[in-house]
Amino acid sequence: MSEARAKKDVDDVAIGKKLSRLNGEVNDLTKDKLVEQLKVLHLNTKGVKSVLKRRLKSYHKRKLLASLNGNINLKFNPGQALYDYFLVIDFEATCDDNVTCYKHEIIEFPAVLVNISEQKIVDEFHSYVKPVINKKLTPFCTELTGITQDTVDKAPVFVEVLNSFEDWLRKRSLGSKDNKFAVVTDGPWDMSRFMYQQCMHSRIQLPQWTRKWVNIRKSFCNAYEQPKASINIMLESFSIPFEGRQHSGICDSRNIANILIQMIKDGCYLYENERMFSRKIDSTNNLTYKRKGFDQKFVSLSRKELLECKDGEVMRKMRMIIFMMRRRGKKKFWSAVTSYIRMASDIINLMMLTKRISAETLDVRVIQEITNI
Repeated sequence: MSEARAKKDVDDVAIGKKLSRLNGEVNDLTKDKLVEQLKVLHLNTKGVKSVLKRRLKSYHKRKLLASLNGNINLKFNPGQALYDYFLVIDFEATCDDNVTCYKHEIIEFPAVLVNISEQKIVDEFHSYVKPVINKKLTPFCTELTGITQDTVDKAPVFVEVLNSFEDWLRKRSLGSKDNKFAVVTDGPWDMSRFMYQQCMHSRIQLPQWTRKWVNIRKSFCNAYEQPKASINIMLESFSIPFEGRQHSGICDSRNIANILIQMIKDGCYLYENERMFSRKIDSTNNLTYKRKGFDQKFVSLSRKELLECKDGEVMRKMRMIIFMMRRRGKKKFWSAVTSYIRMASDIINLMMLTKRISAETLDVRVIQEITNI
C-alpha cells in the first residue's frame, strides 16, 4: 500500500469518527437548540424536529467531506452528480367512487421542471386530455379533480398530448448528455398504474423516460426517518403552505416541486428508487417476461390468445399462477411471488381490455386469493 493511500485511509477514518460524534451531538439537541444552531449557520429554521436534525447533519457532512480536498461548496447536492434536472409529474385520471377494476385514463398531464443547481422551478408543461373509453366524467371525478366535462371535451387525445410533451422535452434538450433528468412522482401510481394503463389503452409503447422514477415519498421517509408521507405531511414537515387546489395535477406538481427543492437544499440524496415492472410491452400489447423460472406457457400472453381462449382456460391459467405463488411463497421467494402477482394482474387487465370478461363476472375468489397472498 502506498504512503498516499495509507494517509487517505487514515483521513477517511478520522472524518468518519468526527462525523459520527457530530451526529450524536445533533441527536441530543432539543428543537430550540437546533433552531439556534441553524440560525447561526444561516440555514432554514422551518420544519419539524426530524427535518431540522437532518438539515444540520447534512451541513456537517458536506462541510467535512468538502474539507478533504479544500473545496468547500456547501450548496452542492449529491443529486447533481447524477442529474441536471428533476421533472415532477402528477397525473389526474378518470375515476369513480367505490368501483373496482376501473379503467383509468389520464385527463390531466402536468410536468414541472426543477433545475438542481439553481434549486428552482424553471419551466412547466401542462395539458388536459380527452378520455376515449369513459368519455363522460363521473360526478365524483369532477368534484375530486375540479376538471369539467367541457374541459376534457375540448382537449386533445392522449397520443397527441404525449407527442407535444416529448416535443417539449426535445426543445429543452432534456435527456441529452448535458441535460440529464429524472422523473419525480408522489408515490408509484402515476407511472406504474396510470401511465402503464394509458399506454395499453392507446396501444403504444411505454416511453423510455417512464421506466424509472424518484418516488419522493420513499426519499422523504428515508431522509427524515418518518414512518409515512403524503404531500400534506411533507409540506407540514417543512412548514410550507399548500398552494392552489388539492388534486389539481398542475397544483400538486408545483407543491411536490417545492418539497423537492427543500430536500435538495437540505442535501438529501435523491435518485431513481422505483422502476416499471420487469416486462416489455410491444405494439401489439403482448406481455413478455424476462424473469427466469416461468413456465413457457405463461411467458407470453397476447390479446389474440385471450380472444381465442375459452373462459375456463383463462381461469385455469389464473389458478395455476396462484398455485405457483403459494408454492414459491412457502419457500419465501418473495421476489418471485411479486412477479406472479403482477402477472396475474396483467391477465386481469388484458381480459378487461379485450372485453373477454367484466369486473362483475370475474371470479371474485381468484382476486381475493391474489390480494391475500
